[in-house]
Amino acid sequence: MATTDDPLDPLDWLNPLDWLNPLDWLDARVSLAGAADELVAAVPQRPDRNKDATLIVRHSAWGASDAARDAVERIGATGDCRVLRSDGDRLHVRFADRLLEALATRLEARPKDPLCTRRLRNGRVWVVNFIDPNTTKALHIGHLRNIAVGHSLAGAAEACGIPVTRQIRVGDYGRNMGEAMAGYLAYGGERTPESSGIRGDRLVGECYTRYVVALAPQPDASPADAALTREGHVAGDAAERLLERWRAGEEQAVRLFGDLRRWVLEGHEATYGRLGVSIDRTLLESEQLDHAATIVEQGLDTGLFRRAGSGATVYDTGDPEYERFLLERADGFPTQHLRYIATWSATRRLYDGAHTINIMGSEWRHMGKYTESILREIHPPQERHPASDIIYEMVVSESGVVKSSKGGALLIDDILDEILACESMDELRRRHDRVVVEDVAAIVALSRCLTEPVHQRMKIRPGAFIDAAGPGWQLARAWAQAWDPAYDGQLAPDVDDPDYRFLVVRSSLHRRLLANCVAQEQVLPLMRFHIHLANWFTSATPSARLARAMRSVLGEGLVALGLHPTGIPAWSTARGAGAEARG
Repeated sequence: MATTDDPLDPLDWLNPLDWLNPLDWLDARVSLAGAADELVAAVPQRPDRNKDATLIVRHSAWGASDAARDAVERIGATGDCRVLRSDGDRLHVRFADRLLEALATRLEARPKDPLCTRRLRNGRVWVVNFIDPNTTKALHIGHLRNIAVGHSLAGAAEACGIPVTRQIRVGDYGRNMGEAMAGYLAYGGERTPESSGIRGDRLVGECYTRYVVALAPQPDASPADAALTREGHVAGDAAERLLERWRAGEEQAVRLFGDLRRWVLEGHEATYGRLGVSIDRTLLESEQLDHAATIVEQGLDTGLFRRAGSGATVYDTGDPEYERFLLERADGFPTQHLRYIATWSATRRLYDGAHTINIMGSEWRHMGKYTESILREIHPPQERHPASDIIYEMVVSESGVVKSSKGGALLIDDILDEILACESMDELRRRHDRVVVEDVAAIVALSRCLTEPVHQRMKIRPGAFIDAAGPGWQLARAWAQAWDPAYDGQLAPDVDDPDYRFLVVRSSLHRRLLANCVAQEQVLPLMRFHIHLANWFTSATPSARLARAMRSVLGEGLVALGLHPTGIPAWSTARGAGAEARG
């Protein structure tokens, strides 16, 4: 192995067969020649018999650069890549067949980590906190966007070799939990999931919604702050009395609280399973109420918080657009703001050495912003950890913003059921007998939430999830076609086939895009890349070798996007010759 003290030209150490990624190898040669600022490699979006890739000239005066000219000469002199011709500011290149054959063989064989992405960022740890459901209802379409964003980021990080903990913070206390308890006593009729045959999250959600709808109109403490909906003032109704009884340890209230929470969380777990989402750690805000009281005492003692004239505890933000951050009401009730702060504060040592990414809807941005400000004040620097918030805009339908408390919100399970029953699914099942329809339904549902920038509202019209032209269906059709049994067989790479050669070269972009997605904490470019590739594949001339290579390329894409539950073909155990099972 050469070292930096060897007299050899460092460019000669770059054996392309060690890389199995022609684009990365090409970039490395350009970089070591000192021309990284002047030449960048790109791949065409369609097969082109006249080139495999292009070196794009960043600066018009590149020809006067010794480094750029030297890089081009050295690339051509290796025999592993030929510069074919110059076309204005573009240099078209073609890789040596032996280089592409090595990668093609790997793609068809489907070993563990076929695109060599797991080595990109070994050693770093992520915690992805997402969903943050309440224990009052089934998961709805607003949660679906949160799940898709968080689960895809976690999948991308794991595909880069980053250990990831998927975490949820469950809202099992607060006015809405009291409303669920009161709603069940009023409308539940002593039904249980077992006796009624209704799943627990739906049963509790029905009672919760009926109670809320029956309430007289109540003003919010801050109309712009979703965290204080119905919590900003003292109602003194059955919901709040039940919470007081639970905190006092009254047996009936404790039993009711525990039953409803368990029923809802069991329902949520079933929905996660249908989406292929696993949760590694669950935090319950009800366990941190005593810590919340301690934070208030300390904040008042240090002057970080103050008592308002009403007796409420507030944090003055200094922001004229949002001046007061309500922590406790006048009656001492801890608001969602305080419960959120307390949970993050009490569990802070779980994140030692980790980078935390918190996925939240735009309606919670104030809570996220001032929680971070308060935590910086109450904890020393050594107890803080790197963190970032991914804030996505709300889901809207033709009738406006989705609000589950008003009833009628589209539930994730109903979306999945609609997909399973639609004509596109029937057609896919008829044409591809390896299809596991539940996996396809998850791909379709989650994909719909990954094709728009998070800063844009996601508009859902009727039939959006069963539209055959939707992004999830494009991916599912390509995946099903690639795994058609007709394409099983022995490895047979042939880089003279233009479509096959194109796929092998273009697969090199996956690792580059994946690394960028993790660095930028957003997966949209990777999603667009694989949708484009899927559409191209389904329109290309079919061949067994092309399909076998596509199994690896698209399979890695689905795994990295959080769209595949297990990381292996869920509807097949077939493998090309020499393939290894994935771990």
